[in-house]
Amino acid sequence: MPTKPPATDDDADHDVENDPLRAAGDGNRLDQKLGVAVARGVVHKQPRRPMHVAVVGATGVVGRETLSILSERRFPLASLRALASARSAGEELGLDDGKSITVEDLEQADFKGVDVVFFAASGGVSKTWAPRAAAAGAVCIDKSSSFRMDADVPLVVPEVNGQALKDFGRKRIIATPNCSTIQMVQCLAPLERAVGIERVVVCTYQAVSGLAAAASTSSKGRCARSSTSRPSSRAPSTSRSRSTPCRASPPGTRSPPTAPPARSAR
Repeated sequence: MPTKPPATDDDADHDVENDPLRAAGDGNRLDQKLGVAVARGVVHKQPRRPMHVAVVGATGVVGRETLSILSERRFPLASLRALASARSAGEELGLDDGKSITVEDLEQADFKGVDVVFFAASGGVSKTWAPRAAAAGAVCIDKSSSFRMDADVPLVVPEVNGQALKDFGRKRIIATPNCSTIQMVQCLAPLERAVGIERVVVCTYQAVSGLAAAASTSSKGRCARSSTSRPSSRAPSTSRSRSTPCRASPPGTRSPPTAPPARSAR
């Protein structure tokens, strides 16, 4: 009769019941959200204890998505804090579980006792506040470009070069690449390991959400007005015009097309 293999350290860190890919029904929900089949049996490590987490820039597009993913992954939270500018302080943010959280003023924030801080704000905010949060003992995960070229800060895509995290203790800050780079290198890394890659030609088309929440709201409004507007009764022009191709470099195309994301891939 087959015996169950002995538990490993990885097993000790992993809570199967709280794994959204293993919990009954949750995998199908992720399939629908992503539009692709989600592999079963994927291990998401869980911390040994619930964590005290803060999100800086919580009212922006990236901050709100970070809050949503923490809920979706059932990340074990001892506490959760939403931080933003003074003008957003006091605002109530709705969470996926139906609860709400009050936004705090970043300028008044004390990071003592916080385990992990996600920085989802501008580069200037990260540059100022990430070192302060790190000095208070928090692990800072920065989504801006502020620390991508800092030799003492690991630039990490966990599925590609997670081993680089061993050096994060120098500043207790972890940098992440550009959004298009993250997706790309996860596809390129297995090819690089298997057969090697000599050259990659990349053209990215950036979402309007990259220009923050206000741009997304404005774009939705324009689309809504366009879809409800009536066709013009004006007769079509009989003049002939010559179209001229327009070649514009989309924003964000400076993310280097290499895998895995080394220092030059920032």
